[in-house]
Amino acid sequence: MKDDVKYEALSGDASSETSSDETLSQLKSLRRQKHWSVLSFSTGCLTTILIVSIAFFIHRHVTTPKTAEQLEAEDWNYCGRSVESARARGCVMEPMFYGFMPKKCHFPDLSSQFPVFEDRPYYSDDNMTQLVTPQEMWDGKYPVVYTPK
Repeated sequence: MKDDVKYEALSGDASSETSSDETLSQLKSLRRQKHWSVLSFSTGCLTTILIVSIAFFIHRHVTTPKTAEQLEAEDWNYCGRSVESARARGCVMEPMFYGFMPKKCHFPDLSSQFPVFEDRPYYSDDNMTQLVTPQEMWDGKYPVVYTPK
């Protein structure tokens, strides 16, 4: 009887054709599913790589510090490295941090509310023996000044 079943399946009767058509259809369906799975996975990987690359380049561009040459090339923001160059560039003394800054960034009304150069003695030496006048402070004459607690 087993031989008959094998023979019938090989003979190509209607039931074997339906069964092979179903099998072929299932194989094609599996192949399509595999194709879409591979395509979806590949698309996901490429999208992830693209997003990470964009984030990396944005982060690198935003957080890269400027070199001294780049800072010095900015006319609007750079006052120079000396009192003379600061004054030549039109910068003004900001008493809150004892340094020169561009006029655009200076708020004289606010700075005048706090007379920081007049409220205590300043000295030009660390032993605090050579008194500095408020006018010398405004002029930025000394790169470093000392004051008691």
